[in-house]
Amino acid sequence: ARLLADPSVGTSARLFLLEAVERCDVPTLSAEVMSGIATALGDRSADVRLRAAVVARARPLAELRPRLDSIANAASEPPNLRVAALGALVTSRPELAAREFEFLLEQLADSVDPQEQLRAAHVLVAARLDDSQLLAVTRRTIPSAGRSVRARVIEAFEDSTSASVGEALVAALVASPHGLDTFELAPLERLLGRYPPPVKRSAERLFGRLRARREERIRKLTELERGLAGGDIERGRSVFFSPK
Repeated sequence: ARLLADPSVGTSARLFLLEAVERCDVPTLSAEVMSGIATALGDRSADVRLRAAVVARARPLAELRPRLDSIANAASEPPNLRVAALGALVTSRPELAAREFEFLLEQLADSVDPQEQLRAAHVLVAARLDDSQLLAVTRRTIPSAGRSVRARVIEAFEDSTSASVGEALVAALVASPHGLDTFELAPLERLLGRYPPPVKRSAERLFGRLRARREERIRKLTELERGLAGGDIERGRSVFFSPK
């Protein structure tokens, strides 16, 4: 524990100690260990600060909030570190300030590495978004996000029952330029089934298109299966191995 707060300990050793703390299966951490994590959050190395933020996320500690707040809102910090700090903060303080929410939305842009987009999406889902923030997600993220990110971000709407939010979500899904192939019917039915009746009626247009697409896929697979069943194995082998 003392080594974690010792400024003479090198970066590699400090990263090793933080990983050990993360894996440590004890209900509470000693004051010395907590002091060491706080010290690591102010380390010169961004890698050490990032690892400390990950540890803080696994073990929400109110004493670390000031340092985490400072990292999360510092434009000079690497974006992945700021996301990790916000991930630690929302475990005990789920509301996002306007600047924090805006930053996370920026991390969902196409120009950001896909893995970093997913990490930011995970924090958004873990947070408690208000209606205005959910509406912003429908306008700025849902229509253009990739399949994996959108599937994650949509989970942020699971606790909402606002008709305006539900209608905006349906409109964003219908208008998505990525096409119907990026949506799955069952999860959307479960999600939108929680909203008021007007939202469910609006969603029927989307559901109808998804059902039609699913039936079309089944029809094509059936035709393909029939074609394969009537194939000539020997002829196929000769064509495959033909030198032409």
